[in-house]
Amino acid sequence: LVIYSQAGIVRDVPELGISEASAQRGLHSEYNDKIYDLDKEFSDNDKTKVFVVGNSFARDWANILLESEYRDSIEITYTFNLTNDSLDVARLKEADYIFFSDLEKEKFLALKDEYSIDESKVWNVGTKNFGENNGIYYAKRDSEDYLDQRTLMMNGILERNNKLKSEWGDRYIDLISLVIDNKKTVPVFTPDGKFISQDTRHLTESGAEYFADLIESNYFTQNN
Repeated sequence: LVIYSQAGIVRDVPELGISEASAQRGLHSEYNDKIYDLDKEFSDNDKTKVFVVGNSFARDWANILLESEYRDSIEITYTFNLTNDSLDVARLKEADYIFFSDLEKEKFLALKDEYSIDESKVWNVGTKNFGENNGIYYAKRDSEDYLDQRTLMMNGILERNNKLKSEWGDRYIDLISLVIDNKKTVPVFTPDGKFISQDTRHLTESGAEYFADLIESNYFTQNN
């Protein structure tokens, strides 16, 4: 009962930016889910208009953009699923960039035909994974190489990433390629010692900041 009342937080975990004193349920999911607040029409301003479509991985991408150096020059709106309502039709037309996430090209082409999407605006953001369970890494907290830990991704993730990259070509944003090494492992922690992901799938705020830095230096510079 005590553990439940503390939302499972029984000690400070600085690597996750949480403390026993500030324990609350859904602490990290709130960061991902706050993007739901952006499900609205574009404003009448001169900012670059970005429409993000998709699941929690798409919301991670929205957070990466909001943590990037472009945050003040873009306006993001978001939806989980496209519908035929006037809001989505307007956003698809008005957007300068449309981002899907972890979407097969065949499924996109069906959406393209249904909604008359301008494919020149569209990018697909890739999948990601940081192992099986963070407890495995946290258990090594007393080891000298604790913050240097790397991990293999869950089975099938790299294969799916390569398949999507092959389908989308230069319209695919390959997040995994930014962090994977020649042993096919990815880092567990950011350079400043914070977990990239709280659940090995979605990004912490520190994880989003980390990928924003990687995107700025390794992707936008080359492809923008």
